[in-house]
Amino acid sequence: MLNNSLGKDGPDLSIYSSSSVLDLNAQKLVSKEGHVSYSLIIECVSQLENGSWIFITSGESLAFLIDGKRVGLTGNGSGNDRDLFHSGTIMERAEYPVSREMIRTISNAKEVKVRLIGSKGFIERYFVQANFNNFKKVC
Repeated sequence: MLNNSLGKDGPDLSIYSSSSVLDLNAQKLVSKEGHVSYSLIIECVSQLENGSWIFITSGESLAFLIDGKRVGLTGNGSGNDRDLFHSGTIMERAEYPVSREMIRTISNAKEVKVRLIGSKGFIERYFVQANFNNFKKVC
């Protein structure tokens, strides 16, 4: 049984497609006026034959367990950013605005568990050292 402290479990929400690849990136944007903003962009990629769309939901659909503390992020979901490629690869993408401090908290954590929530289920993954290193480059 999985740790349910990431929330949003229920009878209609189960682990989905363990073969899916989650690609989570931190992004720093600087406007022409010098305004700085940060976001997390997550892509869920799998083969159509191995599963189906997860349909990343709008609202709180990306959750972290950062050194035991739950943090939920709100975004617009993948409704406008889903692709099916000729190779049979499917990809969904969603973006979540965050603070620099959130990226710093993740990058300095000892353990990070990620849950991506869709209307068809959820996918969970753990950070490895390369993930922490990449997040540190953004701060």
